[in-house]
Amino acid sequence: MVKGIAQILPSDSDDWVRLKTPYDPTFVEKLKKSVDWKKRCWNKQNKEWQVHIDFLDVAIRIMSECYDDVVSELSQHHEDISACDDYEVLYMLPNAPKKVIIAVYKCLAKVYHPDVPGGSSAKMSKLNEAYSNIKKNFRK
Repeated sequence: MVKGIAQILPSDSDDWVRLKTPYDPTFVEKLKKSVDWKKRCWNKQNKEWQVHIDFLDVAIRIMSECYDDVVSELSQHHEDISACDDYEVLYMLPNAPKKVIIAVYKCLAKVYHPDVPGGSSAKMSKLNEAYSNIKKNFRK
């Protein structure tokens, strides 16, 4: 496991997400083996991966295997800390498209569900609470 912070960020397109990670050849190898080349790309300029949201659950699983921390730096940039906390739990930025937030929640639920090996009921309850708070904002 590599010490470092891995981030999931929204992309310009609703169907893609950006993965900012420290360089790790194991992560790169696993990502290339698990995600079809048409559904992933390396952005050389920004030094980050872009993955189609259909493969987000795979990317999250690989990131959790390869990195010791997956976080977001939202609280430094936004005034409403309670709302930011909900987005941080989902590793998202508040300006993420609705489609991406839903996909990320579903993927994280697959990873952290208590019935899954390595899952956590405490983490799952935090995910559910954060997602329900964010979902309320979808309707506004």
